[in-house]
Amino acid sequence: MGSIVEKKVRKNIRINKLIEKGDKLYPEGETAEYILKSIIKDPSIKIVDTKVGAKVISENCMDDKIHDALSLFFDGNNKKKDLNYIFDVIQRIDLEKYAKHKGLKLNLRAKDDIDDFLDELEKRHTGSKFSFAKTIEKLK
Repeated sequence: MGSIVEKKVRKNIRINKLIEKGDKLYPEGETAEYILKSIIKDPSIKIVDTKVGAKVISENCMDDKIHDALSLFFDGNNKKKDLNYIFDVIQRIDLEKYAKHKGLKLNLRAKDDIDDFLDELEKRHTGSKFSFAKTIEKLK
């Protein structure tokens, strides 16, 4: 039986059709590779060692998605990459706990002022990160 993180990622992939039959996937980290290997059962989907001709699977989580949107709003920084975010339904703290529990490395960017603001907001108003994430999806 898989963990809650794996179930959420599997559901996110299925609902948003992030991975299709015959795809070649390049995970950008140990945690992404581990989860992909544990949830993908289709033999037509290959995990490859090179980015060339493959979908790049990022380890960015919900907090990174919100951070990017707020950076665009506050600073005008649009660092949009052609990546597939399979963890965009998972909060950073949950992903860190999962990786630590499984003994995996996790490649996340360093926290900054926006992250501190989001963490403080989440402490005061539980569920605010999920609300931000839903709003970002509606605006796309």
